Amino acid sequence: MGMRNFVMLTPASREVNMKKHTFPVILCTLTFCVSHLWGVQYEIANLGGDSTWALDINDSGQVTGDTFYNNKSYPFIWDKVNGLQRLPSLGGSYSEGTAINNNGSVVGWSGSVGNAQEHAFVWDGNNGITDIGTLGDVSSQAIDINDSGVVVGYTRWWSGTPTAFIYDEVSGMRRLSEIVPEDSEWTHFGRVYDIDNSGRIVGEGEIGEERYSFLLDADSGLINLTELLGSERTVTGLNDSGQFIGSLAVQFTDGRAFFWDGTNDPVDLGVLEGRESSHAYDMNESGQIVGDSHSYNIRTHPVLWEDGELFDLNDLILPDSGWELSRAFGINNSGEIVGIGDYEGSLAAYILTPIPEPGTVLLLAVGGGFVLRRKKQK
Repeated sequence: MGMRNFVMLTPASREVNMKKHTFPVILCTLTFCVSHLWGVQYEIANLGGDSTWALDINDSGQVTGDTFYNNKSYPFIWDKVNGLQRLPSLGGSYSEGTAINNNGSVVGWSGSVGNAQEHAFVWDGNNGITDIGTLGDVSSQAIDINDSGVVVGYTRWWSGTPTAFIYDEVSGMRRLSEIVPEDSEWTHFGRVYDIDNSGRIVGEGEIGEERYSFLLDADSGLINLTELLGSERTVTGLNDSGQFIGSLAVQFTDGRAFFWDGTNDPVDLGVLEGRESSHAYDMNESGQIVGDSHSYNIRTHPVLWEDGELFDLNDLILPDSGWELSRAFGINNSGEIVGIGDYEGSLAAYILTPIPEPGTVLLLAVGGGFVLRRKKQK
């Protein structure tokens, strides 16, 4: 066993070392302490582009949505290194990226040449944009994609009832009814809202003429969520932990967001003060939920539900940032949030990055100073 190389410090050398490293540590810690005293918990960045909407974010911090350029809207992918990069369309004037998985694959919809139809697409860095069809209907939209590349969405005949589809590279696009047992009592599957990484799907379907929320699970089969949760609740999202979000119908409002852990009674997530409605758009694996709260005569504000508390995201950024945030559409497992707001008078897309707690910053700063000192002593 070799001897460890310890360096003995005299009182004088200790004083010099403290002078070298104390000021940066204090400055760094004070910066974050002051931020948290003000209630600031996020740094905000503008994604750029013209009239950009940020709709989803993956765990690498890549974002998708749509942005305008030369009077056309394009899907895009954004990251902190490369910024906003427009993706190709299918030839029409209007296109949108609706979701991005952890492999960087984007799904959405794009107008065809002449804007006669809207077609669902998949884009990735190797194959570019792929039109995945309409199953003979007039239009289609891709809503979500999981990390295995399975896509869900719906087709539509003009303004008729939507019909749910599922797509993968091997089987292509199929109606969701094709993967449901033939003896199922369900007569139609309309909108689908979400798919998780185990392939579970939530959406809305019909039994006879009645509409219900469903969960399609390879292990448990087809589950009628409306029977479990009540006719006033519509499930619109889930995470890999088996937790759900949705909308609760409340008279004289646009509805209220709710959370369900899959076992206990669903929880009404509430609304911001002075507002009557709320929507939940996305949830990460920690159960953090983002959405918005609004009323007919008050501006819509984005919200974060965390540990049973409701926060207006405008209260968690610097008050002189130039932003008034309006909606939050996506959150990843690092707690980064994307959405839209008003920046200095114009519509813009944002990303919020959590600021570490002061205690964490202090530990990092002290650790950094210690590593720096050890390197200089070698």
